[in-house]
Amino acid sequence: MTVNATQDAATGEGKGFLQDPYKEWAQGEGIPIHLDFGHDLISLETGTWDRYDARGCFAFTHGAGDFMSNYVIEVLPGRKTRPVRHLYEAFFYVLVGHGSTTV
Repeated sequence: MTVNATQDAATGEGKGFLQDPYKEWAQGEGIPIHLDFGHDLISLETGTWDRYDARGCFAFTHGAGDFMSNYVIEVLPGRKTRPVRHLYEAFFYVLVGHGSTTV
């Protein structure tokens, strides 16, 4: 069997071009994904995000490429998110209310 750059070596099936594994992962999270040149973060629709045990959404920005990803996480009063480990830098901004975080 001859395999070209667009075929999977194990199955011989076509992989296609311009695939984005991160985008596929984000879609699999089951929360809204917003894409725009700018966002009003407070007004974005959120959905139940099991990974954080909270509500959330992705706020992707045109032109950011794979350089950064923005999440909006809505934590109800008196609640907390599930601990999550990251392999990358993270910045946290409180948009409304107050609380504490451990990083």
